Amino acid sequence: MSHHIYQTEGIVLERRPTGEAGHNCSIFTKELGLVYGEARGARNLGSKLRYSLQDLSHSKISLVRGRSVWRVTGADLIENFNSSFREEREKLKLCARVFSLLKRLVHGEEKNEQLFIVISEAITFLKKQNLSTDEFICFESILLVRILHNLGYIGDSSSLAPFSKTYLWNNDEILKSLEVKREMITAINHALRESHL
Repeated sequence: MSHHIYQTEGIVLERRPTGEAGHNCSIFTKELGLVYGEARGARNLGSKLRYSLQDLSHSKISLVRGRSVWRVTGADLIENFNSSFREEREKLKLCARVFSLLKRLVHGEEKNEQLFIVISEAITFLKKQNLSTDEFICFESILLVRILHNLGYIGDSSSLAPFSKTYLWNNDEILKSLEVKREMITAINHALRESHL
C-alpha cells in the first residue's frame, strides 16, 4: 500500500530523542500547520536527516501520515538559525522566544500560510538589519502583534492596524511604531494573559 508524501517548508521548533536513534519533532509547516513528526534514525551519524532537523532549522520536509503520528521521510536544510545568528545572540534569543510562543499558541494541524510568511519575512528582515536597542524592542513588539492578531488574540485596532495587517517590513515602520509602543505592549500582555500562557 502506497502512502502520500506531503512536501512542505517547515521550521523545527523542538526535537526530542526517541527510541534508539530517532527524534520526535515539533514542526511548524507552511502547508499543514503545526505537526508532530517522528524521524527514525535521525541521530545516526550517516543520517541525511541529522542536520536538517536540528532545533531552529528551516527545511524542506517530506512527511507521511502514520496511524498516530507523522513520519519524517526526508528533509533538506534551507537555513539553520543557530548558525545564521551565531554572532548575534540577541537575535537568536528572539527567534527562540518566538518559536517557543508559536509552539504554545498554535494548536493542531491547520494550514496557516499567512502566519508562516509573517515569521519568514520577519527573520529575513532581521538578518539584514543592525537595530538599536529601542528599534529591536519595537521590532519584537510588531512581530508579536502580527502573530497574536493572526491567531485571533488581538482584535482590529485603528492604531495597531498599520502594523498588524501586513507582513512587510521597513525601517520607517519601526520608527512609527514608537508612537504606539505602549499600546502595543499593553495589547500583547493582555492577549498573553487571555491565552493563559
